[in-house]
Amino acid sequence: MDNRNSLFSKTVQLACRVLQEQIQNKDSKTQLEREFLEAMSLNTQKPMQDMGEDSLPSSDPDLATPRFSYGTSSDGPAEQPDRHQGFFPCKNKKELRDQLEKVKTERDEARKQINESQKNERILQQENSELRGELSSARKRIENLEHQLRLQQSMLPEQDQQQLTALQDGIEALPPSARELIASFYELNDLTIFLIQCGQFSRLNQCWGACCKSITDAEPREELSSFLERLLTLYNRSVKTIGEKPATLIAPHPGDTYDSGKHFRIASDGRTVRKLLLPGLRNPGGKVMQQARVALQ
Repeated sequence: MDNRNSLFSKTVQLACRVLQEQIQNKDSKTQLEREFLEAMSLNTQKPMQDMGEDSLPSSDPDLATPRFSYGTSSDGPAEQPDRHQGFFPCKNKKELRDQLEKVKTERDEARKQINESQKNERILQQENSELRGELSSARKRIENLEHQLRLQQSMLPEQDQQQLTALQDGIEALPPSARELIASFYELNDLTIFLIQCGQFSRLNQCWGACCKSITDAEPREELSSFLERLLTLYNRSVKTIGEKPATLIAPHPGDTYDSGKHFRIASDGRTVRKLLLPGLRNPGGKVMQQARVALQ
């Protein structure tokens, strides 16, 4: 057994010297190679068989010595190699601490990502809840519109296909300026929605007022007047079956006495009406909401 240990020790010694010569002949050396040469230099006066576990550099696993020594040492007989243990590298405490810190860093990063994912999940859940609420509100609005449509249809039993076609033709016949003005208050591209909107007096009054403000000269607006009267007729039909009073038109005739409470003169003076430019509007209670636009003489 001693001969075998001696042979193994000499083999290791020769291998280390060969490696030392090869490293010394290199122009540039790594940190690990420099540490190896330094360790070999420190042991030049020491027999190779006396080199123990700490004799060779151990900062790199490839050059670390085994966990057992060969030959004899001053402390006693050499430890025999464990054939089951093999040639395992010995890592120092600094390497272990570095690895531990790396694992901790990765763990912290993973926790951070998990927290961020959970935060994003909560945000998405909140947005999803808000969207469900908006969807529910939209469905209720649709149901309300459908209910109003059914109500309008029941209020206009005589409205057949020909009348609807005539209504659509009247909308399309509006001059561009008048169509743009009325489109601010009524949906002119969807007849169903348009009929529903016709049942709202506040919308009718606002539209009528905007049309009145558009009259700046003494020229009648026959197309606009005709369409406003159509809107008034549709509104009155919608409220007829629920017992409400109808809204009424203010339409003075030429020669009628000027009444500042019901009439609004445009670019003219006098005491009598010369011509009607745009009719006015009273609400179902009889209150003047929009004065008739007139030219006087």
